[in-house]
Amino acid sequence: MGQYVAPLRDMQFVLHELLHVEDEFKALPPYAEVNRDLADQVLEEGGKFAAEIIFPLNQSGDAESHDEADSPCPSNQPIAFHGASCDLPR
Repeated sequence: MGQYVAPLRDMQFVLHELLHVEDEFKALPPYAEVNRDLADQVLEEGGKFAAEIIFPLNQSGDAESHDEADSPCPSNQPIAFHGASCDLPR
């Protein structure tokens, strides 16, 4: 099976160098304490979640036959979100 590695450096570049997200958070009082380190930690944990939880489900999800009309996602997807529904409004 393949491997997923989140493009952390690319995401950090966009957040910090292009969007200046730290300045944007400081302008919002409830989020004023968010700094570069915290934003980077959130990205890292999101990358781990994608690599360790979501990516392994791709192979079994691709192999599963499902009717798009009945369910917009494979049956294993809610496992990743602890039972959250993936039935999204269309």
